[in-house]
Amino acid sequence: MDIKKMLSDAVLIDSETPLSKAISAMESSGKREIIVTKNGEFTGIVDAKDILRKDVASPDKVKIDTLSRKVNLADVERSYEELAGMMLAGDFSEMPFLVDGDIKTLSKASMFRLLDKNIFSGKTARDIMSNPYFVSNDDNLTSVKKLLLDLNVSKTPVVDEENRVIGTVDALNLLNTIISKKKPGEIMGEKIGLEGIKVESFMDREITIVGEDTDLSEIIKKFSNSGMTCILVERNSMLTGIITPKDILKLVGKPEKGGFINLSGYRPEDSMEYEHIKETAKKTLEKLEKMVNVTYAVMHIEQHSKGSVKSLYTVSARLGTNLGLFIADETDWDVSLCVKKAMDKILTAVEKDKEKRRSIRKTRH
Repeated sequence: MDIKKMLSDAVLIDSETPLSKAISAMESSGKREIIVTKNGEFTGIVDAKDILRKDVASPDKVKIDTLSRKVNLADVERSYEELAGMMLAGDFSEMPFLVDGDIKTLSKASMFRLLDKNIFSGKTARDIMSNPYFVSNDDNLTSVKKLLLDLNVSKTPVVDEENRVIGTVDALNLLNTIISKKKPGEIMGEKIGLEGIKVESFMDREITIVGEDTDLSEIIKKFSNSGMTCILVERNSMLTGIITPKDILKLVGKPEKGGFINLSGYRPEDSMEYEHIKETAKKTLEKLEKMVNVTYAVMHIEQHSKGSVKSLYTVSARLGTNLGLFIADETDWDVSLCVKKAMDKILTAVEKDKEKRRSIRKTRH
């Protein structure tokens, strides 16, 4: 199937655009990601969660480029396995492409049409659903924002007093509500009385619910036909899981077993040094695979000061897991040490994330 036919127009924002206008573009398009350009050239992506993480005092004065996340444009010639892996590694809701001089995007749901139907055979909602972390309808905006960012999830269900699902809330819901309530000169955060804004006042009430035994092929049809970004799973009218397009892409975007990590960038002339770098990363990755379900692991190494007696290295590591995306950047003169520090930083982040989740479970039960 021709990928070009499945691409859609991207929401393009110039790098000099104020943050407030960029948020308005997100709201009007209904997309939680926008493409940042400079002089017509692609420079990066900004996600609603990227903005939520920053308590910006004056959105009208902050340029969107300051929050832009640097990513690579995808190639339409890549296989669907590679594209799925890239989506998981970059935590994209829509992947950017450059086609005939224009920037286009491919959504996760659109990618389903590329996948081999045999992958779905015999699988049900129970096989792929994730553990739902929900909020109640009387929780306030501040607590919901903290939950989304702490757990690095894009959407969470909302339940009523009887634990029945009544809606969902995501980063874009939160962002739009914060901006609409913000007054000139006040900070995007608790100073504008976000504690008094209840979830039920801004949640999305349109939900899709399936049973645990629903065929995966039927779930994919629902995603493709409805434009929904999540489907909830129930058993005996009780919420038991949540499915997002990411959960489906994990079926094809998984790395090889046994500590596989995709290395890019710097390739030393000494093959032994390269093997040492891979082994250093692999040891930590094997520890991580015992703690979480790793869906994708990538590491980019950049060498600075080439040709000098001594070079400086920057390592950017990304780990896609069932708990979300973990990112670490490190710089050092010793490339192997730099790799180890980056992987250790991710290991620490995963340990802290799991501890947060344990604490949240205790407080909610």
